Amino acid sequence: MDTDKTPLSAEDLWSCITFFRPTRPVLVTTRNRDGTVHVAPFAWCAPISAMPPMVSLALLTTPRRQHSLVNIEREKQFVVNLPGHDLSADLVRASYRYPAGVYKRGILGFEYSPSQRLDVLSIKRCRAFLECRLNASYLTGDHTLLVADVVAASYAPERYQEGFIPDVEAYPPCLHLGQISSPEGQIHSFMVDGQVEALDAPFNLPCPMPGPGASAKTAAPPDVGGERNQWKANAAVFATGFACPDGPCSNGGQGDLFVVDWAVGTVRRVTPEGEVTDFADTGGMPAGACLGADGHLAVCGTGRKAVLDVSPEGAVTVTADGHQGNPFLGPNGCAFDAKGNFYFSDADGFHPVDPSGRVYLLRPDGTTEIFAEGLAFPTKLCISADGQCLYLAETFASRIHRFTLDERGHARSQEIFADLCGGIGPVGLTLDVEGNLYAAHFGKGVVAVLDPAGSLLAELPTGGLLPTNLAFWNGSLYVTELEAGCVMCLDVDRCGGKGPVADSVWDLK
Repeated sequence: MDTDKTPLSAEDLWSCITFFRPTRPVLVTTRNRDGTVHVAPFAWCAPISAMPPMVSLALLTTPRRQHSLVNIEREKQFVVNLPGHDLSADLVRASYRYPAGVYKRGILGFEYSPSQRLDVLSIKRCRAFLECRLNASYLTGDHTLLVADVVAASYAPERYQEGFIPDVEAYPPCLHLGQISSPEGQIHSFMVDGQVEALDAPFNLPCPMPGPGASAKTAAPPDVGGERNQWKANAAVFATGFACPDGPCSNGGQGDLFVVDWAVGTVRRVTPEGEVTDFADTGGMPAGACLGADGHLAVCGTGRKAVLDVSPEGAVTVTADGHQGNPFLGPNGCAFDAKGNFYFSDADGFHPVDPSGRVYLLRPDGTTEIFAEGLAFPTKLCISADGQCLYLAETFASRIHRFTLDERGHARSQEIFADLCGGIGPVGLTLDVEGNLYAAHFGKGVVAVLDPAGSLLAELPTGGLLPTNLAFWNGSLYVTELEAGCVMCLDVDRCGGKGPVADSVWDLK
C-alpha cells in the first residue's frame, strides 16, 4: 500500500532539509586569529572522495558569517572531530554563542591534543579525527560549501571493531533528531539504542554569588498599566555582513558609526546610509571601542590583551598592554570621561564566571590604576553626561553596577544598580538625556530600559536573541546583534513620541 504524501507549501519548502534527520553532527575545531582554539558543532559534513580522501563542510554565510567560517577562510585548515553519544551534552553547549571576549574552550572544559600536520588542536574523547586543508569554497545559497583535503587522520581503536565498524553497543554514535529553542535554552532530541532521548540544555551559565555592595534591586517586569508599558521600538536591519559585531560608537550624532568585528579582527565603518567598509585591522580580536575627543578610536583588543589606539587614518598602535608588569586578561569595554580619563574593563574570557575581572583607569599621562576588581566578566561601561556616575555591566553575574565618581575619577561609592533576569546578562550600556540607562541583554533579545533609580521601564525587542552593544546615533538607537551578524536600528517610541537620545560627551566641553 502506498504511503499518503503531504506536500510542503512553497513557503515551507526550506523545511525539506529536516527530512535528512537523524544527522551525525561533528565538532569542528579551528584556529582563532589570536592563536586560540575555537570549537563548534555542525551537521552538514560529509565525505566526497576516497582517493584522494576529501570532505565537504557547509557553513552559514547569510545573514551572518559563522565564526568557524571566518577562521577557515583565513587559516585554510580545520579538524573534524567525530563525537559519540557520550559527548551529546557538550556538543549542544558548544553550539551556543557568547559575547565578544568569551572563549568556548574555557566554558566547555574539553581536553585537546595536537594534530599531526596542522596548527589546529583536536578534541580528546572523540572517536576519530580528520585533519583538513581547504581546497576550494563555493557560495551555495545561504551557506558556503567548503571542500577540503584530508591530510591526516587518527582514531580511538577501542571504539571500533574490525574493518573500522563502530562499536555501537559500547560506544553509541551521536545521532541528532532536532531541537526546540527558547530564550531559556534548547531541548535537543537524540537517538540512542533505538530510543529518543531528550536533552535539556539551558542557555544560562552558573553565576557566582553576589559580591560586596549595596543590596541589589532586581529589575522586575514593567507595570501592566500606566506610562511604563508605552515604550515601543520598531527594529529594522540597518547594516549587515558582520561575523561577531560589537562596540558601536560615534561622536554622538555626526559622521560615521564604527563597529568592531571580534572574530574577523577588524574595525568597520558604517555610513548613515548603511554602507559598510573596513576601516582598520587590529591584528587581533577586538571586543569594544569608543571615540575620543581627538577623533582617535580607543579599541579593546581581547586577542592582543591590549588597549589600542586607531588614528583617523586607520593606523593602529598599542596604548597599554598591562599593569605593574602583569599582562591584561582581555580588555572588553571602554569609555572616556570629559577630562580625557579612559576607563576599560578587563575580563578573563576563558573563565568568565570567575570573579577575576577588573576595571582600569588610564589617565592622559599614561598611568594606569585599578578602578574596581573582583568581577565576573565585566564587559561594557558608560559614564553619565555630568561625569558623576559610571555604569558597568557584570555580564556573567547578570547585573549592572553604578559607581559615583569623585573629582579625580575614583569611585566614591559603589552599588548594584540592577539585577536582570533571563538570558546570559547585560552587555552594552548607554544613557539618554533623561538619565535612563539602556542595556543590551544578551540571550534575552531585548534592550532593557532602566530609570535613574534602577527600575525597569521597558524591554525593547531587538529582532534577535543576542544583542551585544548599542549606541545612540543620528537620533535613533543602534544595536549590534550577534545572532544575525548585523546592526539593527531601533526607532524608539515612548508614549506616542520619539524617545530621548543621548548627548555626546564632547558637547559638555
